[in-house]
Amino acid sequence: MNLSHYLEKFGEPATKIEIQNFEEKYRISMPTQIKDILYFSNGCATINRFIERDGLTVEYLTGFFSIEEIDYAIQNMKRIEEEYHYYFSDVLLPIGDPGGARYLCIGIGKEYKDNIYIIHYQDYDYENLDSMLTFVSSSIEDLLLKLIPEHPE
Repeated sequence: MNLSHYLEKFGEPATKIEIQNFEEKYRISMPTQIKDILYFSNGCATINRFIERDGLTVEYLTGFFSIEEIDYAIQNMKRIEEEYHYYFSDVLLPIGDPGGARYLCIGIGKEYKDNIYIIHYQDYDYENLDSMLTFVSSSIEDLLLKLIPEHPE
């Protein structure tokens, strides 16, 4: 997949050392598709910003985070979750910005692995924590293919 058809570079690509250091810090293995985006550009915008599913515009996506932004988002998720006793920061890696008090995430554990979600920290049912998740796609490639240029009328 040619990422330049879907993404606009913000800066220099991430290095293997930067990614390895990040993985060691968090004791995770980043999904290959996220590494590919970071090697393309360490932080980038989406060219088309609306996510379409089944003929409907379901979400908005401004771009993918840099390693530093992922690190900040993880720390923010952990602060929120510590206060409210969630667990999503153990199984979801924040990778992008869909706006608001939300993160675009990729699953890195359990039944969430490799799937793409938007986590809504202000929008959920206390009895069902999964209600704060919106499934977006089964892969980064599928997500990029769902991006459309503007909200249809």
